[in-house]
Amino acid sequence: MAGKGRPKAFATEKDFEQKFLDYIEHCRENKRFANIAGFCAYCHIVRDTFYAQKEYYSDTYNIIMDILEDEVLQDNTYRAQLYLKNKFGYKDKQEIESKNTNINTDISDLPPEALEEIAKAQGQEEVMRIVGKYRK
Repeated sequence: MAGKGRPKAFATEKDFEQKFLDYIEHCRENKRFANIAGFCAYCHIVRDTFYAQKEYYSDTYNIIMDILEDEVLQDNTYRAQLYLKNKFGYKDKQEIESKNTNINTDISDLPPEALEEIAKAQGQEEVMRIVGKYRK
């Protein structure tokens, strides 16, 4: 029984592509959120079968994933954001810019009362103000 096995879900690469394009059109017409689970339900296949198409039709599979990602990007909802994070690896990114300037100043020549003030100072600017006050 060599050669016998489970038949492919899509006879050809073109069938796979067309079925996906039909699904996208179905989602647009019915105002549905396009996603892998929905495509699987539309085709009456399980997700493992969908993911197996990468083996058979890798270029079309990758194009389908790109189209699906683009469809989700057009849906400006919270659920779309979650889907992009979970299925496509998107992340929230927050950039924080921090400037840290250290100024080294010799304070050994300052009187003891200046050193006491510096010890209580809050922040570099206040320290520099105290140093300036005693160096005049």
